Amino acid sequence: MFNAPKAESRPERPTPLDEELRALLRRVAVRDGAAFRTLYHALRPALSRHLFRLVRRADCVEELLNDVMWVVWQNAGKFRGDAQVTTWVLGIATLKSHRARQRLRREQVQFDAASAQAHEAAAIPANVDHDLEAGLAQLSAEHREALELTYYFGYSCAEVAQLRGCPVGTVKTRLFHARRRLKQWLEECVDYGEVS
Repeated sequence: MFNAPKAESRPERPTPLDEELRALLRRVAVRDGAAFRTLYHALRPALSRHLFRLVRRADCVEELLNDVMWVVWQNAGKFRGDAQVTTWVLGIATLKSHRARQRLRREQVQFDAASAQAHEAAAIPANVDHDLEAGLAQLSAEHREALELTYYFGYSCAEVAQLRGCPVGTVKTRLFHARRRLKQWLEECVDYGEVS
């Protein structure tokens, strides 16, 4: 019986574009900043589309894009060349997106819990309003700032995050803890008759 020889599994043959990206990646591996900028701009359109398809949140794409490219910068020397550069980078993006979706789900749970607590806080007697400033003084600067920017100045969580240069999840977490601490303080004031 005749057995046909097994076909060897070979990596995809690089396209001219992939050859250019590989050359850039080799330069990035030796910390060539100009090569990294060129690689970043070459990959950005496809990478942004891929990330948006995975997370469906335009506000997360830029942060994820930067996270992915940071991994590329750190690991360029580890690229084995078994796949095209874009395939390798999109694989990193897929992993980062999966983690981001998990984080976003956790943040949504925290946000929902914070909203429920905000509704409870509305039940606090109105005569504590003038002592609210003393309660705010009990908070950390970050928590007080998050509350003030959101409730006094009317900024959204995304706007506060942009103003402070931090992730939206950080703002939501600060609001959650600030409201919880403020509610505890106001309840203690009511319990001990300190609210006039």
